[in-house]
Amino acid sequence: GLVSTLHHRLAAVEGRADIKARLIADDNIQLTKDKEIALYYIGQEALNNILRHAHAKTVSITLKQTRLNVILKIVDDGRGFDIKKIDHGGLGLPNMKERALQVNGKFKITSTPNAGTIITITVGRKS
Repeated sequence: GLVSTLHHRLAAVEGRADIKARLIADDNIQLTKDKEIALYYIGQEALNNILRHAHAKTVSITLKQTRLNVILKIVDDGRGFDIKKIDHGGLGLPNMKERALQVNGKFKITSTPNAGTIITITVGRKS
């Protein structure tokens, strides 16, 4: 399932880099397979970006289920960036946004130079 694959991916990140990583997830997350796959790949891309660019010391992933939605939140304490000056040559952020849109999800990114980045994806629990 999504929680265990994210947990394994975080363990790999922690093993490859000196980053303290943690996953906080609600029990019994209920999503379609398509939405689970989309959230996994978004999480994987976010972690790749953190390893490549953020120089973060910590990263946390929260997977929360509400009555209507599942929310994936990825937070790092890295160097952040000015969202208005995104390098559009890279595919990471556009790919994450596109994956969220493919499953009728919402993609939000908040970042401030020298203050880390927060990526939030919200998808409906129903198909």
